Amino acid sequence: MPSLTVLAPDSALAMEMVMKELGPDAFILSTTQRDGQIEICATNDPIPQTSRPVSAARRNFGALLAAHAERAEPVLSPLAGRQPLPPRSTPGAGAEPAAPMAALSAAREAARIAAAPPRPPESTGPERAASAPAGAPPTEAGLQALEGTLRGLIESMQVGVMAGAGAAVDTSSHPVALLLGRAGFSPRLIAELRITFEAAPDAATGRTAFVEAVAARLAPPEVQDLTRARVILVAGPSGSGKSMLAARLAAHLATSGITPRLVEIAPAALGAGERLRIWARMLGLPVRRWDIAHPPAVAGIGEGPAIVDLPSNPELARRLVERLLAVMPPGALQLLIALPGGASRHLVTTTCTAYAGLDPTLVLTRLDECDITANELSAIAELQVPLGWMAAGEGLAQALVPITRAVLVQHIAQWLPAA
Repeated sequence: MPSLTVLAPDSALAMEMVMKELGPDAFILSTTQRDGQIEICATNDPIPQTSRPVSAARRNFGALLAAHAERAEPVLSPLAGRQPLPPRSTPGAGAEPAAPMAALSAAREAARIAAAPPRPPESTGPERAASAPAGAPPTEAGLQALEGTLRGLIESMQVGVMAGAGAAVDTSSHPVALLLGRAGFSPRLIAELRITFEAAPDAATGRTAFVEAVAARLAPPEVQDLTRARVILVAGPSGSGKSMLAARLAAHLATSGITPRLVEIAPAALGAGERLRIWARMLGLPVRRWDIAHPPAVAGIGEGPAIVDLPSNPELARRLVERLLAVMPPGALQLLIALPGGASRHLVTTTCTAYAGLDPTLVLTRLDECDITANELSAIAELQVPLGWMAAGEGLAQALVPITRAVLVQHIAQWLPAA
């Protein structure tokens, strides 16, 4: 057949349609986005392998690059007549710490000097002939100097980051701070909670105090029931398992003898409502639809808890949350944010700040695919957004684990080596 064009809500469904029609030998000709959907044009006819001549612009650029390489001097050529850099002085209590980029430039220069072979004294005769050839490996003294320079660079960058985060003293040399940094905790969080391990009598006690302080920021001392609200709003970025989390909350309530109602928002992202309806059919529950421009009043919400699958767009989701807060009584609304395990610091920050001021609670999702990291937990702890549940697995029932301080302490302890 000449070609096949399919239109689907997302690329995964479009690829399934292509594979079903053309088989595994299909060639993708183009992929475009049309009216909010993914359009894929494919064929299963053999595509002849043709070689195109190299363009003149590429030939000219290649020739220019080759000519430049011939004129360029070696990067690590011996430096004649250069003196080693003086030792770096530690700034005083009232002085500004050295900028990390300045320290990086100094370290690169020192590395070039240390890596260069020693230049023999000018001589003639046999001694000159026996001198070390160009490109000889650096000496042991040069490697030691390089190691000391790099170590100073790392320490200066840690001090600079901590000072920018508000640290009053340099804690980079503290053994617990170094241990936490190697485990993946951010310098800012270490600086904010440095008093927990600085006041401890020993390193083991300080490490335990830091872990307990992080857990106290994020988790309640006991299990909290986050499903008692009249309306449970589930937000989160695309791909975070938001719709599945809404279905798991419904299954959690159903096992407790409560019949919830699943709600999708119109207009919804293409494909999002279909996923929610699939989970609803598995639970034997209908799916209602709310208009994002005209959310129902209190009387129109109905009996039983409503679990609302919010749009992935944080602006639309926040608009609906604010409108519901205006008509709902205090305590009748619970906002949950689905955050996948292993999320980057940027994703954590943008997701949480998008719902700032709405009292959200995080639910860590997709932990069966990627576990939470110390860097991700550091970003959450810096924002001080509480954690509610952990979700993992492929099923709906019994897939939510409440997060308490004891559970979080046990989880964080796995990242640190045994004392």
